[in-house]
Amino acid sequence: MTYYDFFIYTPFYWDYNRGFEIVQELIDSVKKEINGFNFNRYGTEGSLRPDNRVHITVRLDIKHNDSLERIERKLDEMEDQRIIEDWRSEDDNYDIRPMRDYPPVYHTAHETSTACAFRFWSELKKDADELQQFTQNRIQYLEPFFAQWLKYSGFSLLKNLSIDINSFRNNLSRKCSKSFKKTVNKKHIGNNSALFSSRLVHLFLNCICF
Repeated sequence: MTYYDFFIYTPFYWDYNRGFEIVQELIDSVKKEINGFNFNRYGTEGSLRPDNRVHITVRLDIKHNDSLERIERKLDEMEDQRIIEDWRSEDDNYDIRPMRDYPPVYHTAHETSTACAFRFWSELKKDADELQQFTQNRIQYLEPFFAQWLKYSGFSLLKNLSIDINSFRNNLSRKCSKSFKKTVNKKHIGNNSALFSSRLVHLFLNCICF
C-alpha cells in the first residue's frame, strides 16, 4: 500500500461533525484516485512533534503518485476558503513515522475503524434524537452499541452475548459491521489479531471524538 500522510491543522479537530466533514471533503475530491484512507485526531497533549498544533492526520493510499499534486491543490483550496487553517505533508514533519512503514495489520485496522466510524457518523446524523443522546452521554450510548457492533462483525467471544439495545442502535451496529466486513483484510491480520483488535477499537473511538 502506498500511503501518504497529510497533517490538517484546524481548531475543529475535535468537533465531532466538522472533523468528519473536513475529511469527507478531501476524500470526495480524490476518491477515484485512492485505494483507501484512514484518519486520526490529535491534540497537543504529550506530543513530541516539532509542530504540535492540534490537527487531523489523513492517510491516503494513493493509486498513482501523480495524484499527489491534485490532493495538494485541494488542500490549498480548503485553506484559501478557510475550511482549514493550514496543512503539511509528511515531508514537512521531520521524524514522524509514515503510515506506509507500519506493518499491514495497522493498515487494515486503521482502514476498517475509519470505515466503521464514517458509517456510524452518517447513520447517526439521520436521527436527531439518537444524535443528541450520543452527544449528551457517549459512554452510556456506546456501551450496548460497541458490544453489538463487534459481535456482528464476527468477534467469536461475543457470539453468545445477550445485549439490551434499542432498535436504532441495533441497526446501527449491524450497518457498521457491514462496513467492517467490506473493509477488513484478513490476510493483513495474520497472527496479529490482538494488535488488530486494539488498533481497531482505539482508532474508532478516536475518530468519533472519544
